[in-house]
Amino acid sequence: MKNSLILFFLYFNFQLIGQKTPEELVKNDWPNTVNSFGTLAEKESSHYIFVIDISDKRFGKDIVDQIEVFTEALPQNDKITIIQLGPTDETKEFVTTTDIDKEILQEIKRKLKSLVNEGKFGTNGSDGLKMTKLILKCLQASGTRNSLPFVYIFSDLEYYPYRNFPAASEWIKCQTEYASLTFKYSPFIKSYILKNPDKSPRGDYKNYLNKIFPSMEIGDVDGPNLLKKEFSNIQADIYRKKLLNCLDKLVMDQNSHINLVNADGNIVLNGTNLVYHKIILDDQSQSRVSKILKSDKLFSFLPPLEKQLEVSGILVAEKYKNEVSGLKDIPLSNQKISLKPGDSLIPWWLTDIIVTILLISIFRIIWTLFPPARLRGNIEFFTPSSPTQILDCSGRRKKFSNNDVKMLKSDFSIEIKATKNFFGGKCLILIPTNGDLLLISRKEKKTASRGKKTIAKTRSQWSVDGIEIKMPDVK
Repeated sequence: MKNSLILFFLYFNFQLIGQKTPEELVKNDWPNTVNSFGTLAEKESSHYIFVIDISDKRFGKDIVDQIEVFTEALPQNDKITIIQLGPTDETKEFVTTTDIDKEILQEIKRKLKSLVNEGKFGTNGSDGLKMTKLILKCLQASGTRNSLPFVYIFSDLEYYPYRNFPAASEWIKCQTEYASLTFKYSPFIKSYILKNPDKSPRGDYKNYLNKIFPSMEIGDVDGPNLLKKEFSNIQADIYRKKLLNCLDKLVMDQNSHINLVNADGNIVLNGTNLVYHKIILDDQSQSRVSKILKSDKLFSFLPPLEKQLEVSGILVAEKYKNEVSGLKDIPLSNQKISLKPGDSLIPWWLTDIIVTILLISIFRIIWTLFPPARLRGNIEFFTPSSPTQILDCSGRRKKFSNNDVKMLKSDFSIEIKATKNFFGGKCLILIPTNGDLLLISRKEKKTASRGKKTIAKTRSQWSVDGIEIKMPDVK
């Protein structure tokens, strides 16, 4: 897929038995790094600048074929430039700096094929100075300084015609210009010197290029098979560079936002995609941290608040430092961090619940005792065939018998007392004599047995011997 990392999809029709893919070349050396950060490296935007020397026809078709396959798999957030190197008039941007899309890829393929079909390779002339100026121009193209620039030069680096070799001052101007440029990510520049037995010595302006681009790498190519192998190395170089760039950004972000958390009494680095994933504190810092993390309180009413402190030690990229040589241990000196202390033995939220329940219970107990409950309102006696008899019911207790309510049996009476119950709140105590009261309710079956105290709700309704009784309220 065109939007995926180049290394996972460029295999370049390897002809050599047992040759490893670019992905395998990198993963073989950096297994942990690739597994952890390989997908993040896909998002790294790049600018690829290829220089094709047309002065020697022997490598022309092979270089064109390899670049064509390379461009087909470029993600669409990348840029590409192809510079044609030949006589002064023929040294030009063969494909000007452009963003990758389907139409551009088709145009690049068409132009590359035209180089071969039109017999351009074998044209005498190689204006290395103009080529260098074009590279400098492309490195300053819009968006390039914020992306990863890759420059690949395929040439014998032989300036021709010899009588027109530029003065040293001309090369120094290019050196000064490149030194003045600023990049977010340093360009990766490599020159592949093509074997040319007709010209000796090769690379007569190689030293000037090395001075202009101090970090430029030099390689030799003496045949088509080696060229294919070198393109595999190009992909591996790109993958490594993208991974390293990804690591650099992650490390920079991590070091500016160091976040330590308490994990079962141990201080650990918090975050995702951590390169430096382990911290080793010095003894003094470890002692201070332990006092904060390991609380000796039995309980607390409030959640622990973050505390500011300074710690020192080292950050360690334990999984990756043996793979990527640049990941040395980073000293951590007087680093200000926010650390959340450990909770008390009884968690603060549980402490609050316990105390709340305890206070409510105490209040409820006191409430049931003071002030005493009193009856309020009326009590009603009625039957389907008799009018309702309503009697005043006030005070702490009341007793009703046949003397008060004629419809009651002469041997039946009921005593009603006002009370407060811990769970039931304001309620009644019913004590019937010579009869049982039955609660009138669809939800609950309950009997107030004669001679026994029974807790009843206020305004509840009961029956005895066909007489219904509606109880009073309590204040």
